[in-house]
Amino acid sequence: MEEQKDSKLLILGAGAFAEDIADIAQECGFEVVGFVENQNRQRCQDQLFEKPIFWIDDIADWVGRCSVICALGTTFRNSFVAQAETMRFTFATLIHPSARVSTRCCIAPGSIISAGVIIAAGAQIGKHVLVNRGSLIGHHAQIGDFVSVGPGVNLGGNSRIGKRVYLGMGSIIRNNCVVGKQSVVGAGAVVVKDVPEQVQVTGVPARITKENIEGI
Repeated sequence: MEEQKDSKLLILGAGAFAEDIADIAQECGFEVVGFVENQNRQRCQDQLFEKPIFWIDDIADWVGRCSVICALGTTFRNSFVAQAETMRFTFATLIHPSARVSTRCCIAPGSIISAGVIIAAGAQIGKHVLVNRGSLIGHHAQIGDFVSVGPGVNLGGNSRIGKRVYLGMGSIIRNNCVVGKQSVVGAGAVVVKDVPEQVQVTGVPARITKENIEGI
């Protein structure tokens, strides 16, 4: 994996979660130079983590001088990422020093691997995936782009998670199960069979409680 330590970093997002990502970035050896807002320009009058908050249209001068990472927990963060891609920014990858990541797994750019995460051999992590603290990713699991993995999730071996899926805190996905794109697995749910696309499942065992959704 490409060495990125001591790089400058802009964080897309200026909410409370962005502070947590800034903390991870610093522990990974990045210098956080600021945060980026694309919804409420008034936020740019404030600071976060003692760093400036920039409006999205005002960061072009940073292209080539720093990389970026998206710090939104929502699976709709793809639109913010697209804005930075259009400006030709390079995306960083954050892997917390306390994470145990197999050398035989693959993690795409823009992803965040938080403290205490374990990723087993053969796992494939897509672009801009958020894997929260203490989660377990089994061997040969496949996680699509823009997936949010909540704290303490246990993802079984050979499982497949579609794009823009949200796995709630403490949920369990059994080995070999598939979760279709843009679906939501509720906190504490136990998935023991395949989940279709664009549904919400909750409970033990997990059952469909909502249909025709687009993530969270």
